[in-house]
Amino acid sequence: MLFASRNGQWHLVGWCRAREAIRWFAVSRIERASVTSTPCTGHTVDEVGEPPTDARAVHGQPDYDTKYRPER
Repeated sequence: MLFASRNGQWHLVGWCRAREAIRWFAVSRIERASVTSTPCTGHTVDEVGEPPTDARAVHGQPDYDTKYRPER
C-alpha cells in the first residue's frame, strides 16, 4: 500500500479484494478501515501504473519527528 497526492487530494493505493485489482481510494471518502492478518503478497509496484504527469516526490521528514519526540 502507498499514499499518493493528486490535485490536492490524497489517495490510498492498494489491493482491493472485492475487485481483485489495484485501486486508488480517495482518503476523504474512507469512512472506516480494519487491519487484517491476511498478507497481500505477489503484487508489485508496477501494478499501480504510471504516475500522473503532475506527480512529484514528497521530500523531507514529517513534523512528527521533531514535535512529538519525547524529551530525553
